[in-house]
Amino acid sequence: MKNSDETAFNELYDRTWQKLYLTARAKTNNEGLAKELIQDIFIDFWDKKHIREIKDVKAYLNQTLRFKIIDIYRSKKLDFETLDDIENILIESTSSDKYLIERELNIILNYWMKSLPLKRRKIFELHYFENKSTKEISETLQLSIKTVQNQLITSKSSLKGVLQKILFILFVFFFRT
Repeated sequence: MKNSDETAFNELYDRTWQKLYLTARAKTNNEGLAKELIQDIFIDFWDKKHIREIKDVKAYLNQTLRFKIIDIYRSKKLDFETLDDIENILIESTSSDKYLIERELNIILNYWMKSLPLKRRKIFELHYFENKSTKEISETLQLSIKTVQNQLITSKSSLKGVLQKILFILFVFFFRT
């Protein structure tokens, strides 16, 4: 592929497009969008063949499809009351490296942060990213200390649920037989 061998590219396309399409179709519920995704994946793959070091092409294509599907959900700003859709995308993975898994986890955690009510998100960010105490947060946001504590407890509980799902997914992902 790095030598711009169109025959090799066509062979790869012939071997992989159908499975990718079926996955995209199932996840998007839209035939046209699924076809567009597959086309985008292969165009991007061909355009960047000289730049990327890919050890497992099928895993790379599957991972690229997963990211594109997540981007579609993000662009449509769909609510993720549960992470079932993302769970399914991650569970179906055949292979991945540390960087790609880390990127997926960051995407999921960003969705979680965005799903929090604005006040709760601000309290969470002040406490965990800016290391503010509950007293400092209550003064900054003009809230009672008890409200800040309750919001932090609610946030931690919600995050714990998300992390449990992620850990389960990773366990299944890495230790499936």
